[in-house]
Amino acid sequence: MSNIPRLLTSGRCYGIAIVGALGVFLPILHSQTAPASATTTAMRVPTPSERVKYDKNNNGVLEADEQAAFEAGEKTDAVLLTPFEVSTSQDRGYAAGNTLVGGRTDTPLALTPSAISIMTKEFLDDFAITDTNEAAQWSMNVDLSGNPTQGPFGGDRFEANVRGAGGQGAGAYPIRDGLQQYWIADSYNSERFETVSGPNSAQSGLGGPGGLVGSSSKRPRFNNRSGSVSARVDSFDGYRGTFDYNVGFDRIAFRVNALHQNVKSIQRYTSNKQNGITLAASFKISSKTLLTAQYERSAEWNIQYRRTYGEQASFWNRTTVNLDNSALVTTGTGLTQISATTDRLTYNLSTGTLINYVGNQYQTTGLGYQIPWGGRPDLPQQYPGSANFKPGMGKDFFLGPIDSIADRDLNANQMVLEHTFTPNLSARLTWQGSDVDPTVPYSQGQPGDYRIDVNRLLPGGAVNPNYLRAFSEWTPNSQHQTDNLTEYAGQVNYRFAIPRWFDLKQSFNLVAGHRFKDIDAWDRRFMRNNNPAQPNPQNGANELRFRQYYGDKPGKLADILNLEAINKLSPGI
Repeated sequence: MSNIPRLLTSGRCYGIAIVGALGVFLPILHSQTAPASATTTAMRVPTPSERVKYDKNNNGVLEADEQAAFEAGEKTDAVLLTPFEVSTSQDRGYAAGNTLVGGRTDTPLALTPSAISIMTKEFLDDFAITDTNEAAQWSMNVDLSGNPTQGPFGGDRFEANVRGAGGQGAGAYPIRDGLQQYWIADSYNSERFETVSGPNSAQSGLGGPGGLVGSSSKRPRFNNRSGSVSARVDSFDGYRGTFDYNVGFDRIAFRVNALHQNVKSIQRYTSNKQNGITLAASFKISSKTLLTAQYERSAEWNIQYRRTYGEQASFWNRTTVNLDNSALVTTGTGLTQISATTDRLTYNLSTGTLINYVGNQYQTTGLGYQIPWGGRPDLPQQYPGSANFKPGMGKDFFLGPIDSIADRDLNANQMVLEHTFTPNLSARLTWQGSDVDPTVPYSQGQPGDYRIDVNRLLPGGAVNPNYLRAFSEWTPNSQHQTDNLTEYAGQVNYRFAIPRWFDLKQSFNLVAGHRFKDIDAWDRRFMRNNNPAQPNPQNGANELRFRQYYGDKPGKLADILNLEAINKLSPGI
């Protein structure tokens, strides 16, 4: 499609689900204990309802801190923890004890009938994992749906392919605190990352055929004052700094997280700049009612680049060339004519001129496979020396353009009201609004094919200064999309335990929600509008192309395209 003048879509999604978790019967062998001596104070034994009340991680026994809270009883005035916040008290290094993504409630892993991969905060810090895209490389059954360095719309940036069920369009959108969000979650304001595999991954609420990728926000902590600062640099001249500070009192708590980074890859001219800030506050309305508000603002400026090049030279016989712009017999040579009679306007970044490659101009062809910098030994050999097709560029090769920047912005707001009616019954109301505005102002397309310029002369007859050099051509375009998402969700959780019935544990969720999504998108391409042979400017024959030669410094489209003037025109021009 050469031009999409405007695309407006909106949708509403209503959902209600009642899910009863399967009863988990865990036989427990009870052993007799000796009576306490006269000088020893016997430990109070909780009733079944009391154990449910103080068993924060729902593992059937009271840990030391839980037993202490039980012993204190009514002496404490802390908010009774609801099951809607994951407990990290049982995390031991890289091993997590509980999950939140699978069932939308805090559930021990041992009682969750799903394949779950959890990355704790300690694991994220030790392996320098900064977001869910990087986390996917450490998760089983999870692949990125596309090249995360390309695409402003985010379809191939934040959609994960879980268990091969597909990425874009398969519903594998990321989950943030139980609700959908079109953004890559970052570790600077996240407690943990979780991946749940299988069609039963969402035991309640949103789900997908393959599974879910989710994250949990850092929450304000009462009666706590703590802070941390982290900084790192790398050998590619990249850097990253984070800030985390919490101040909490008896009834109110605040937490702020901030991020500043410019992470670069091994490829030259690349950068991944991001600034982010998250503000959160919790207010204890009563001992059983908690109100939490959160605001997140994040902005990215990422250079778009390719990690591979499309091989289009291995069919060439290495001898047939165009010496004088006369017609060639191309059968069996691995050459094709670029454009016999149709104008093909191309801006040559090497010569700095606009050239019409029409007539007897030729280019090489090949297998079309995407080749990494190290080559692909598995590819068949077409001609001597073409096997593996490694033309000699290093790991840091970059074609550009250097100002092909994806500008992405996120504004997200969340309000959560939680109330505990009884130790077994809790409810939550959530409102979330977010808007994501990705824009690529210069070029969404990237040069990526690898062809040989076999023309000794330019179309006008002048000597070609790039004769026998490798080049790539692409069509620049400008893209923008706005994703507005508003969601209201209500959840009621009822859970109970009957230890005498083989330690039976049950959890029931009632989930109801309303989601409204609005998308506004446009795509602009640079077209010729004065072509007498093809007056329709939206015809592909009028596309403006760019040519970049391997080894040259990448071009800068802003120096060539007057986008300020173009943007004032109708998107159809």
